[in-house]
Amino acid sequence: MNLNLKLVVVCLFIMISHIAKSQTAPISATRLKAAEGLLDASGVGSQLTGMYGNIVDASSAQIPDDKKVKFKEIMLNFLNKYMSYAAIKPDLAKMYAQEFSEEELKQITQFYLTPAGKKMNQKLALLQQKGMEIGQQKMQAHLPEFQEELKKAFPGN
Repeated sequence: MNLNLKLVVVCLFIMISHIAKSQTAPISATRLKAAEGLLDASGVGSQLTGMYGNIVDASSAQIPDDKKVKFKEIMLNFLNKYMSYAAIKPDLAKMYAQEFSEEELKQITQFYLTPAGKKMNQKLALLQQKGMEIGQQKMQAHLPEFQEELKKAFPGN
């Protein structure tokens, strides 16, 4: 599994575990609706679709060519079944509603409806991909030092 895929999978698990562990304090219906509006305005649904496409492509890089098409189909179907925007939107809305007030949610939504907010939506996937590439390059550049630190910390392993 390459580093990009590992980072994405770790981020997904962190997000899911945060949702599962988040407090269950009552959230008003209007605050939850404001959070859903933010999610829609911010383009989370299309970002997930793009991210899942990247995950599938990255994870299939190591799959033999004769199995690659079927692997991609199975993985994409799985992600669409359990991790689609429709499937996780209620949990994401609760998460946002717990972190932001109703007024903050409305203000952030208004930003995403501006030309700058719309441009942010269009560029976000590219910026995230470039950010992961920068992280991967930095990690690769300093990997020997990291490995040496691990050897010192865990001798004999």
